[in-house]
Amino acid sequence: MNLKPMGKNILLEKRPEEEKKGVLIVPLMTSKPLVCNVLGVGEKVELSLSEGDVIMLTPHSGFEIEFEDRKYLMVTERDIMARIG
Repeated sequence: MNLKPMGKNILLEKRPEEEKKGVLIVPLMTSKPLVCNVLGVGEKVELSLSEGDVIMLTPHSGFEIEFEDRKYLMVTERDIMARIG
């Protein structure tokens, strides 16, 4: 992949069970954390993360980007709640 995060950014891909199809209306108070796969870590990220890690994010974290017909999520360290596994 030619998409590399810079600085303190972390490139993620939502896990298949996190992807929703159609329209979903959820009250803000019941938003659940997102579970994502780490695809890349910027050189200034202080957390010990590496490609392949599975992490949990706060709801509505970061921003979605589309690159080469795939959707990704770019976040910073402050959005990460936990590493799973």
